[in-house]
Amino acid sequence: MTETPSSVEYPAPVSDPKPSSKSISSLNRLPTSIIRILSSNLRTTNTNLLALDKLLTSQSGLSAFLSTTNYALYILSYLSRPTPSLTKLRNILLRQHPPSKLTSSSPSFSLTDLTSLIVDLRITLRLFSLPTYYTWVRSLLLTPPSTTPDPLTHYINLVQSLSYLLFQILENVAHLHDKKILTIKSPRLRGSTEVWLWSSRFWTLGLACEFARLTREAILSNNNNNYYYYYNRQKQQQPSSPKTSSSPANISISDIIINADQAQKTKRWYQELQTAACWFPIAVHYSLENGIKGLNGGAIGVLGLLAEIKTLKTRWRGAKKEVM
Repeated sequence: MTETPSSVEYPAPVSDPKPSSKSISSLNRLPTSIIRILSSNLRTTNTNLLALDKLLTSQSGLSAFLSTTNYALYILSYLSRPTPSLTKLRNILLRQHPPSKLTSSSPSFSLTDLTSLIVDLRITLRLFSLPTYYTWVRSLLLTPPSTTPDPLTHYINLVQSLSYLLFQILENVAHLHDKKILTIKSPRLRGSTEVWLWSSRFWTLGLACEFARLTREAILSNNNNNYYYYYNRQKQQQPSSPKTSSSPANISISDIIINADQAQKTKRWYQELQTAACWFPIAVHYSLENGIKGLNGGAIGVLGLLAEIKTLKTRWRGAKKEVM
């Protein structure tokens, strides 16, 4: 048995390189930064989910959400329609690579069916808005026009409220007939076809009243601005001391409040005008038996989205303020 000579030296084990101070500090900071990002994302997600719950539990918020989603799907459905060039390319690819049985039997996602489902849901939810229109009409009928700031605006609002009330009544009848809950026996109405048309016509009349109301409001606002302008001119022409005539402090708080209030009213007026202008072609389209030529599903989707997106943004901001 041989022994290992004591003079033989074995190589020393190779030690791991020492990490630099920079790498140590970056490694220490890494978990903290990840936790900070994750916690921030969790807080944002939690706030958004709570705001979504607030939005969907309110009637106006749910209506704005479904309407915006509905018209966005209109656009997607129109864009997903096969064009001749895409159809030709698809046929060429299918000839070269025929689909397998598994692919042909797999379920497909239909934007058209989803859009129809949301449309049906929106109309069903509107069944319960009839008392709201009744309350609006009743309050206007019980208010004497002479006691209102502008009797003409009162009459415009009365015609508009009656139009929307009749629109909702006829839409409810047509929808319940299509669901086989009610039966329309009049042959002149052709089932629910004529009822749907007349429902949309009263909707169109209500939107026409909206244009009349906005026009009247603009005229009254212009008259008030002229009065305010001449009132300020008279104030400026009155003798005043040289120390206060050109000083910025001479501007009263009431003037600032009036200007801010007028700017807010002007912004609201343009928003309401945009909403009515977007809804009007859609209402006219559904009021005609053959619709408006050239107004396809994509155009209806764009108009409806422009009409509803501002309302959804306002409702969403309000819901986020409640939960934050």
